[in-house]
Amino acid sequence: MAVAAAALAVGPVRAGGAGETGGPRCVEPSGPVELTLWHPLGDALERELGERIDELNRSQDEITVSAVKHPNYPMLVDALATVDSEDLPDLVLANETATLNLASSGSTIPRSECPGSAPLDDLLPVVEATYEVDGQLVATPYNVSTPVLVYNAALLEAAGLDPADPPGDLAALRRMSDAVVAAGVARHGMVLQATYGPWFIKQFPAQRGEIVGIPANGRGGEPVDDLVFATESIAADIQWLRDGLADGAFVWIDTSGGGYDDLLRITTETADAAFTLHTSAALGDVIAVLETGVFPESRLGAAPLPGVGGQVGGGALWVMDTGDPSRAGAAQRVVDHLTEPGALAELAAATGCVPPRRSVLHEPVLVDAWAAHPELRVGYDQLAAMDDGPAAAGLLALTAGEVDDVLWSATYALLHDPVDPLTALAGLEAQGELLLRIGAGETSL
Repeated sequence: MAVAAAALAVGPVRAGGAGETGGPRCVEPSGPVELTLWHPLGDALERELGERIDELNRSQDEITVSAVKHPNYPMLVDALATVDSEDLPDLVLANETATLNLASSGSTIPRSECPGSAPLDDLLPVVEATYEVDGQLVATPYNVSTPVLVYNAALLEAAGLDPADPPGDLAALRRMSDAVVAAGVARHGMVLQATYGPWFIKQFPAQRGEIVGIPANGRGGEPVDDLVFATESIAADIQWLRDGLADGAFVWIDTSGGGYDDLLRITTETADAAFTLHTSAALGDVIAVLETGVFPESRLGAAPLPGVGGQVGGGALWVMDTGDPSRAGAAQRVVDHLTEPGALAELAAATGCVPPRRSVLHEPVLVDAWAAHPELRVGYDQLAAMDDGPAAAGLLALTAGEVDDVLWSATYALLHDPVDPLTALAGLEAQGELLLRIGAGETSL
């Protein structure tokens, strides 16, 4: 039986503790077991996950884990929606946009249902809030990330700017971008990658404490039935971006996937721009490339997203309900191994991922990495500045992929079509609300 309907459901979290037979869904594992973990990671993230899994497999003979890579997060969730139930993986690493899908599918088991899995009482507030549904932590945060401002310190210095004093708001970012162009050290001040366009409708309202889904961004136990994108503040953000593009201070590249095209363009050797917005989880890869000497004139700089704080990105680990409580218990053991402080410290030190647990901060490998490369700490400080309110936690509505697909297409239109931003944002609201009604079964395409 396929699990498409369950995996794409958007109803309430399965009230549980009991499977179809009336017993617990997760028990202490017994006997050797082979588990499968699905993930979409690449580069340093994939290496860190693989090394930790290999370590677990070597250290004992009761649990063996095999990792299966998928091209990206949306395709992984699509695969879950079509796989037969008997072929479900034991563990899934999914990003925050899949939270509502998985939590409401009845196919996942919250960590609170697994014996021996203590509550995580040291999570950053915004991280915990992001993965809470109806007051329950439904997954275990792992490769947490957040958007940050990345720049070439060498280009800023060449433009007479101080790399140690990065822009703290959008107005300052525009002024410094103009200065870069005026000095002739780069063709533009900032390059923006298309796939990160939705951040202008997600991140900046969250910084300001603005709710974009009524009620309470879907975080208060009631489903979102109204979207609020057509506001003066969001329209001003879009107009700021439009003006910068029109004046040549910014440049937009229509790349697909996360990619590194924007990072290549801010190298001194390319000098297409000095700034970009990028995920913190890529900083470790950037540092590794720079240390090879392939871009000898470039120097990495990183700062928080202009404004104060940011939303959680990256992924969390989910235990799947395969119908075998002992397998679920073994899967939770794997989750605990991957998210113990030492493992998370190594992940953060190598990649720029945000340590989701405060207990990670004193791990020597992380202390040393942050001392050598302060840029790696920027994402942590950014998320630590956020509270646990519904605005910070973000919109919990629609199915995985739909949120970013809708926002991506809307951002593209907002930047390329000569229409008033408020009018375009109102159209985005209507498009999103239609999807909400379809999800609720009130209408169909």
